[in-house]
Amino acid sequence: MLSIQEQIWGVSLIWSEAKYNFAFWNVRKNISWDAEYQKLLDKVTQPMKLIDYYLELCRFISLLNDGHTCINFPDEIIKNYLPLPIKIKNYGSKHIVVNKSENCNIPMFSEIYKLNGVEFNKYMNEKIMPYCWNIKPTSTYELLYPFWGIDENADKNAYAFISIIEENKDIELETSSGKFVVTPGSANNNWALPQKLNGSEKLDEIFSSKGLIISYTHDNIAVITLPTFMDEDMPENFYSQLNTLKNCRGFVIDVRNNGGGMSNYADAFSQAFIKGEFQTGKVKHPIHNGAYKAWASYSNVAKMDLTNTADKEKYDNDPWIKKVYDTYHNDVFEEEITTAYYPNCPLTLNQPVVILENAATGSSAENLLINFDNIGRATIVGVPSYGTTGNPLFIKLPGGGLARICTRRYTYPNNKEFINIGIEPHIYADLTLDDLQNSRDSVLDKGLNVLREQLAVG
Repeated sequence: MLSIQEQIWGVSLIWSEAKYNFAFWNVRKNISWDAEYQKLLDKVTQPMKLIDYYLELCRFISLLNDGHTCINFPDEIIKNYLPLPIKIKNYGSKHIVVNKSENCNIPMFSEIYKLNGVEFNKYMNEKIMPYCWNIKPTSTYELLYPFWGIDENADKNAYAFISIIEENKDIELETSSGKFVVTPGSANNNWALPQKLNGSEKLDEIFSSKGLIISYTHDNIAVITLPTFMDEDMPENFYSQLNTLKNCRGFVIDVRNNGGGMSNYADAFSQAFIKGEFQTGKVKHPIHNGAYKAWASYSNVAKMDLTNTADKEKYDNDPWIKKVYDTYHNDVFEEEITTAYYPNCPLTLNQPVVILENAATGSSAENLLINFDNIGRATIVGVPSYGTTGNPLFIKLPGGGLARICTRRYTYPNNKEFINIGIEPHIYADLTLDDLQNSRDSVLDKGLNVLREQLAVG
């Protein structure tokens, strides 16, 4: 248990660092950050269990509605976390059991109606979503960064909060197949169905590492899977395969479920498909100037209403007033179109490219999508990606956890937004329940078909 002083300090760190460094205040004007801080102070001035304290921090920071702005739980909480022995997938208003551990008696592909007597959508919306970035629920149900450190067999999404909220106790699920009691943590590593789906055709794997898997189809198409951008050896491993890859007819690049890592690894990979220096995006970093904020506060500039014609004319015609007003309203940024160039890349692959994405494709994996999409270098197949990327500031918290504060705005070079939207696919394709029931990867099949159609036309 933390002391009251430690609890207050942790909340104050998040409040102050976010107030100063969060990159989206000019588009989060509906958040009463100071008022929410004061409300939370009333709670943390009482003794709290560590898990309850960290849940309050999750609720607080989630008000900022950014997928990279979150709490990472301390090891003391993670080690006591018992994941559910089922995997759940969201299909709009439906929540379907798509896998289970061998000792769990709930039937596969049951739809969950209630949890402990509470209608399941109501339960998720009221008891779980307040702790999550949930402005894009399709992504929230696929991936959440607070659970980055939990066991690989466990879900790392909004459903992962259920065991924590229910304190690892048995839960009763009312489903389309009847009522069942589910015990968190039971036999999680023995799943009824394979966790990896396969396309309808056999692939020959020629290379495999943590961050790179290369396989070939019967007709000489390379399927390149990038599970993560946390593998520092990936760029060198990939470059070592280019002399073989240059003879392929085309490429399917799979970044589904790639939650990111280092953007320079994504850029180094992209270099093999893009000749010379290329644009990687536009970044905007907040600029702070205390003097301008002070001038605004006592010069009435802060109270200007830009919907008023006279105020708008002053704002447009007086550079000093514009700068003071924009600074006060957190709307001054250092802007730069970033570029990349990796001269150690031995050659350029010019064949057609299809990229597969899903709602768990995030962070630097979205940087890769922008690299290709910005110049029309690939056809993107899937569903909109996670919708967040950006240089989080890590803040050490009492009790051993971390807070992440997003410090960077990121767009396409032409200012096209994707934050809280996702990178839009050119061709929509998603896994169906029938795919999951048959362990079939129809999205990979779709990507290969799209590529073959392009090759036939070419």
